[in-house]
Amino acid sequence: MKTHAVAQLLTSALALSLTLGMPSVATAFGFIGGGGGGGGATTSVTGTVHTVDVAKRNVTIKTSAGTSVKRSAGRTALTRNGARVTLNGLVLNDTITAQYKVSTLSATSLSATGPAVAATSGKAGSVSLASGTITIGAQKLQTNAGTRISRNGQIVALRQVTLKDSLVVHTTQGTNVALDVVSSGPNEGEVQGVIGAISGSNVTITPDDGTPDVTVVVGTSTIIEVNDASGTLADLAAGDTVEAEYDPTTFAAFSIEAAGESEDAEVEGTVAAVDTTAGTVTVTPQDGGANITLTVNATTEIDVNGDGGSLADIQVGMPIKAEYDTANLLASEIEAGGDDGSDDGSGD
Repeated sequence: MKTHAVAQLLTSALALSLTLGMPSVATAFGFIGGGGGGGGATTSVTGTVHTVDVAKRNVTIKTSAGTSVKRSAGRTALTRNGARVTLNGLVLNDTITAQYKVSTLSATSLSATGPAVAATSGKAGSVSLASGTITIGAQKLQTNAGTRISRNGQIVALRQVTLKDSLVVHTTQGTNVALDVVSSGPNEGEVQGVIGAISGSNVTITPDDGTPDVTVVVGTSTIIEVNDASGTLADLAAGDTVEAEYDPTTFAAFSIEAAGESEDAEVEGTVAAVDTTAGTVTVTPQDGGANITLTVNATTEIDVNGDGGSLADIQVGMPIKAEYDTANLLASEIEAGGDDGSDDGSGD
């Protein structure tokens, strides 16, 4: 009897909802939209393109509230400035609106607007940390403090781009200045420390954090820079302070950057000024003393509100901590702001 009564109730509710044009009632009972939990309901989110993961076909959108939301592009219809594009056609920091399914978080459409750009794509032929240039084929492209770099769906610094990567670089039309670099490549490990030994093509590094030594293998595709100039394995020596990016499975070195005689320093305080044109950030130290103006470029690792960012994301008044070279005041790492909120749809 109870089963029959429930069936009658559901049937009556469905009939009423259809008669009165109330699909929300029918959806609540799971008859419309492919089941419960919202079924085929869609909604939208608007913000800027924060990262693009071409391999996984994901787009991360940063909202005006500072929250990051990741949406699957799948076979979504994409437009930019009213024209159909592929995922590679999206430019980091474009304004974007994503329509997506509530139940799956999969985008049904992505519509972006941004400046007119030219695109260059292909394998990285060379990456120079000293000059901030990337070559793809015959094209030499220039990065600067305003260039946003996304690798495997994460904001990174130029030093994390490898010669194993496939790149899409968007430049301002008529120039070689990169607005963004979207990179896809193998997973990376990173180690900072001192070279303990060099044997053949093996370079053993003793990490600064006290973890066990890491031995990386130098090959033909390893990018080596010593004292801000292009170098070779022969230019490295035991005792050098280095930072290396490597394949965590094979330990093949993607890049090794060796520091010179200069010393690193750290400043913590408040952002007093940001100049995106000059590529500088001015810090008022929390322990007093004169303001310090640091230079920022594409090699500077920047975190803003707990997420990868660029100089343009840093705001006056934010708390800031920076590591920099005392010789040229070039910032190697910057952490600004507080913690970011993110939504990847996992509910975690």
